[in-house]
Amino acid sequence: TLINHSSPTQVPGLDNVAAIATGGEHTCAAQTDGTLFCWGLNGNGQLGDGNTTNHSTPTLVSGVVGVTQLAISWGHSCALVTDGTVFCWGSNDWGQLGDGTNTFHSWPTFVPGLTDVVEIAAGGNNGAHTCARKNNGAVLCWGYNSYGELGVGPGIGQIASPALLSDLAGVVGIAAGGDFTCAWKSDSTLFCWGSNDYGQLG
Repeated sequence: TLINHSSPTQVPGLDNVAAIATGGEHTCAAQTDGTLFCWGLNGNGQLGDGNTTNHSTPTLVSGVVGVTQLAISWGHSCALVTDGTVFCWGSNDWGQLGDGTNTFHSWPTFVPGLTDVVEIAAGGNNGAHTCARKNNGAVLCWGYNSYGELGVGPGIGQIASPALLSDLAGVVGIAAGGDFTCAWKSDSTLFCWGSNDYGQLG
């Protein structure tokens, strides 16, 4: 339905859920068997079912299996799968899907050049960006960069393929917000970069 609820309401048709993520107006959930379902706004193909029709109930995303983790922003979605690779779909105006183009995709699209990924994050406000952490502590980011949220230095408006943050290593966790990104290292120190209009970089 399209009725607001002021108390927790069960999502029908889903059980054994292992991971969830929410974006601007859509949600995705992965089950313990690695199958993926998304629902909500789909104007940019962010539900990953091959079209741009909105869905008010969980819809199977058939183009990716073995999903272990999800990251969602306003108009795009990404999934980490068991072999350490990443798939993204939806809006791609700023290269946030990481496939080297600015073409939107309404189905899961493999992000080339990424292996051994153990964590993903997606954020955005004026634009959208995505980051991935590898098992060796390296971080790569791609997408919108007008505020420096990719961490690769100034003067680059967008990057459509994963770019290594060469001066950041030993990372054990990442998080992406509206036009900024943070990472914490194995020594428990924290680093943030990107937009700082409200002091969000600390």
